[in-house]
This record gives sequence, C-alpha cells and structure tokens, in this order.
Amino acid sequence: MMDDILLAGEKSKAKDPNNWVIVGTAPIHEIYGCMLRKGDTGFKQVVDDAIKATYSSGEINKMYEKWFQQPIPPKNINLNFKMSDQLKALISTPHDRDQ
Repeated sequence: MMDDILLAGEKSKAKDPNNWVIVGTAPIHEIYGCMLRKGDTGFKQVVDDAIKATYSSGEINKMYEKWFQQPIPPKNINLNFKMSDQLKALISTPHDRDQ
C-alpha cells in the first residue's frame, strides 16, 4: 500500500469495520504536495507560509481530528484513523524537498 488513508476509508465502509485491521506500514512516508505554476515564487511563498502556519499553530491537529477521527457528514462515517508518528514528524519539520 502507498496510501493508508484510502484503506481506512474502505475499512470504514465495511458492514463491520471492527472485523478489519490495516497491517504493515506504507513504504513511502510523505505529505501531499501542491502543484504551482513554475517560477511563481511569490505564490509559492504564500502557500509555504500558510502551510507552515497551519502546522506550527497546531491547527493541523484540529483539522486532522475533524476529518480522520470524527464522524464525517452526510453518512457520519468515522475513519478512526490516528495520526502516525511518521506524519507527526513530517508536520514538525515541513520542507519542500523531493525527499
């Protein structure tokens, strides 16, 4: 697997999600990226600053809890997907490197 949150989504739709367990770890650990027009350094700086502010303020934790650990309308499906230690580490040190 490369996208464990997709597995969590599929698990949440099962008749009995408690009968399913996601095992193992994803071979790739990365946060999703944003595509920007090449050479638009001003816009890139705005995006970078907004992401860093979301991470450093702790707002990312509220957003994550809302969408991955609480019932999601309209079907009120709860992914019950806790933030991994790898994701916490990536959030603590944001960067724009390829790896």
